[in-house]
Amino acid sequence: MANPKTQFYQLKDGTRLAYQIYGSEISNEVPLVMVTGLSAVKELWAELPLKLSHNRPVLVLDNRGVGESSLSVDAESTKEYGITILNMAKDVIALVESLGWRHIDLLGWSMGGMIAQMVVIELVKRRNDVRSLLRVRKLILCATTPKNIPSGIVPVLKDMFEMKASPKPEEKMVQRQKMIKLLTKLIQLNFSKKFLEQHPDVVAAVGAEQARYRVPIRVLQEQSRAVGQFDVTSELHLLSNVPTLLIHGSEDYVLGIEGTKLISKGVPHAEVAQLSSSDYGHWFFAEVDVVPAIDNFLNKKVTIHDVHTKSKL
Repeated sequence: MANPKTQFYQLKDGTRLAYQIYGSEISNEVPLVMVTGLSAVKELWAELPLKLSHNRPVLVLDNRGVGESSLSVDAESTKEYGITILNMAKDVIALVESLGWRHIDLLGWSMGGMIAQMVVIELVKRRNDVRSLLRVRKLILCATTPKNIPSGIVPVLKDMFEMKASPKPEEKMVQRQKMIKLLTKLIQLNFSKKFLEQHPDVVAAVGAEQARYRVPIRVLQEQSRAVGQFDVTSELHLLSNVPTLLIHGSEDYVLGIEGTKLISKGVPHAEVAQLSSSDYGHWFFAEVDVVPAIDNFLNKKVTIHDVHTKSKL
């Protein structure tokens, strides 16, 4: 089945967000919004959105500046391109509100999990604003963390930071070769050693797929900076009234499972997904079937109300 048609929403600052909606014909169920991570585009979700859309609408998007999403002229002239976790969370909120959705379920992977946490926190802080009617009904945090934790990805990101966003013509070939090596290493870190042994072609396949989509070096650098500055450990209590599911493999070399342990400590009611194995890597949905666990969690009956009203700032 072909992917849904890509649609666009223009933010007030001129940034255009690209998104797709699977299962758009299902209008009587709470939509699921899926937010992807650093350097990733919506297409890298592969078949997961389609599988989850049998029971609900599923929205996937490209974060600002990557894939089919653009940056505003003003954002391009700023030091950070407007790329912070908070700004990307506000992007998600603005997009969803533009669709007229009042309640959503929210799934975030890696940096997308950071964005998802910030979406909930930001909505709690807006709860007295009558203009903001959006509520997160349920939250799924995958392979993420409430703050930056040193991991195996740090040396790769350090090398990426040293690359020039606009190299001289004579430097382009050398930089391209270096970038290919760094991206190959980054892809390898996304999978468990066992999975790589069983699927020796996966790194080349993912690399070829990623090469099809636009991920500018400078945007990647600023996403990395945003991740490095992220810390909401003191605000995790603001997630206390949102049912939360945690998915994180023990063989995650990108963002170690310590991040999810911190979330569990700050959000004691959060459930840990019961999957067929626990020793999977960062690219969780490639290694284990997560659809039943996600479906079961989302299908549990919950009364839709203002789940944020009891949270304390």
